[in-house]
Formats: sequence, structure tokens, C-alpha cells
Amino acid sequence: MGKIGNGIRVILLAGLIGIVLCGCGKEEQENTALSTQPETVKYEETDFAVLPDESIITQEGMLTIHSLQRDREDRVAMYIPEMGTEDGEYYQQVTEYALDNNGNWERKNICEKSLTKRVIKKGDSWIYSIPYVIRGDDGELYALLQMEQPVLADEEPEQNDGESTSSVRYSVLQLDEEQDQFYEVSLRLEDRSLSEVDTSVDMLKQFHVMEDGTLFFAFGNRTVVQFDADSGAPVAVCENVPDNAFTQNVCYGDKQFVFYSLSNKLLNILDLDTMTITKSFGEDVPEDARKKEWSFDTHTNDWNMFGFNTSGLYSIRPVGKNVSIQKLSRDGSFDKLEDATIYDIHVDEENNIYILIRKRPEDSYEYENAWEFGVYKYSAAR
Repeated sequence: MGKIGNGIRVILLAGLIGIVLCGCGKEEQENTALSTQPETVKYEETDFAVLPDESIITQEGMLTIHSLQRDREDRVAMYIPEMGTEDGEYYQQVTEYALDNNGNWERKNICEKSLTKRVIKKGDSWIYSIPYVIRGDDGELYALLQMEQPVLADEEPEQNDGESTSSVRYSVLQLDEEQDQFYEVSLRLEDRSLSEVDTSVDMLKQFHVMEDGTLFFAFGNRTVVQFDADSGAPVAVCENVPDNAFTQNVCYGDKQFVFYSLSNKLLNILDLDTMTITKSFGEDVPEDARKKEWSFDTHTNDWNMFGFNTSGLYSIRPVGKNVSIQKLSRDGSFDKLEDATIYDIHVDEENNIYILIRKRPEDSYEYENAWEFGVYKYSAAR
């Protein structure tokens, strides 16, 4: 009996110790979970850079180029198609402006001779313009060359003899940033799959280049077309994009896009292959914050996404069928921008955010056509 009793006491003691240890482990896990929960931080304005080129501001106080890109060093950059004269001769080029560490714009001319030869010296009747210069998800720099055929009021439309009678053509130029040359692919707009698609200049809404080089276009409210990067042939056409997704800002991710839906008042995941909404999210973000106009940015090295409006800066992470949205900035960080027009954002690797804006100067009146343009830099307060 004594030996058995001692054994029972040993077992009970061991069990008690085990319970205590388990309790400690559970508490430690809970503390670890709590300690890894992100905390919002106050963001403060740390720099402001005026626009590098006033020629992109119209007399009406609008921007002709209103996107922030990345240069090869991942710095904030703007790419501006520039046409001018030098020694009495016209030239066409793309001008790169990149922000250095001191908040100054560094300038670089890209493809001056090759673009001048392609656009100025071709000598045909088409009207040339470059509405987009973008950094593709593959890291290369692309320009969209748009060609319009002028049509006189008394001209008879040409008979269709099998050739395209479209009054617009598009070519995508992959620019060499080190040498004065480019690779060009012409889009095959005459393809039968596009017979019902209006590809006119007024209908072009967005242009993007995917990681594999696929050329992505949005036309009108509900149509997207993907073109092969080598042949220019359409490889996928969708004429029923839900929620008019591409008429507003879209966050381009790895085969899935994020946009804010005006119908369900939530952020949505749009699948690239099916062009269907696979997930709605953002219920934890108050509706008055969700309904503000969104801008987005993506880090293509790891596909981290960021969403921004004046309510704050958010991290968006799609993982499989799930997606999380996490606020990074403290409430009130961007109240100063409530009355500004926000065109685009850039988020760097340290989560500093650069915001391309238009706002009225202080002490100005609404009836004055006076605007201040530039790029704000906001950083976490230290």
C-alpha cells in the first residue's frame, strides 16, 4: 500500500507539473501571437518634390502623365514622352526623371535617335503619340506607340479587302535603357476575335505588361484583351469584366488583381485567367474609409501589394484562397491630403510612401486656377 501510494503521489505531482508547464506554454504562445500582431505607426511628411517637367501640366490644371513608375534601381521615377526641336530639327524621346536620395530629380534621355527615326522621320500620314510609358512586371521599360489615321469629313470609308480599315494602330516598344534602340511588336487588331471590340483611342483605359511579357489592355468598361508579346496576336479576350473593374485604379498582382467594387462596397480579387471575382474582402476596414478612392502599388519581386487612400496605407497579402488587409499607418496620418487630387503612389522597400498629388496652394481662392503639383514623401515617425 505504501509503495502504491507513493507511486500515485509521484504520478499526481508529475501531472500537476505537466499542467503547469502546459499552461505556461499556452500563455507563451498567446503572448507570441500578440507580440507579432502589427501595430500602426504615425506617418509624417518628410519631403516634397515639385514636378520635374511643367510641360505635362495642361492650361486647365491637369496632368497628361499621372503615374509613378520605378527605375532600374527601384527609385521613384516618371517617364515623359518628349517631342521638341534641336538645331531646327524635330526629335522624339522618352525622358526619365528619377528621385535621388536627396529628393532631387535625375534626368536621362532614352532612345532619342531610334524614336525620332520611328516617329518623326517615317514620313507617312499617320499621327503618332505615346500615351503610356510603363515599367512592366518583368522589369523592362515599355512605351505604347499610338497611330491615328486622320479622316476627312468628305472621305468615303475604304472597302474592306481583307486588310484592316481601322483608323488606329498600336505598337508596343520595349525600350533599351542603355542603348538607343527598341524592340517593336504591332498589335494585330484585325484578328477575328476582336471583331466586336472597340479598340479606338477613346476606349483605351489601361495598359500593362505582365511578368511573362504578355501585353494587357483594357478597352471601355467591360473588355480586356491580352496580346502575345512576340506576334502581337490576341491570346485572350474577355468582353464581360465584372463591376467595370478597369475603369478605376487596379492593383496588378501575380495573375490576380485587386480593385474596389462600387457594387458590394468591398475590395475584390479578380482572377486573370477567368476574369471572375474569386474573393471579396476588407470588411474590417470601416465603410467610410473603404469608399474613398483607392490607389495601389505592387512589389513584383515578392508580389506584396499596397492600397492607399486618405484613410491610410494598407498592406494586402493574397495567400491561396485567402487574403488579408492590414493597416500600416495610424489614423490621421494623411488628413492633410483630404482636399488634394491623388494620382498615384509608390511604396518603397521600407514602406515609405510617395504620393503624386495636385492641391491648391495655401491662401489661394477657389476661383483662381492655381494648383500645386508634386510628389509627397511620407515616412513612419521615428
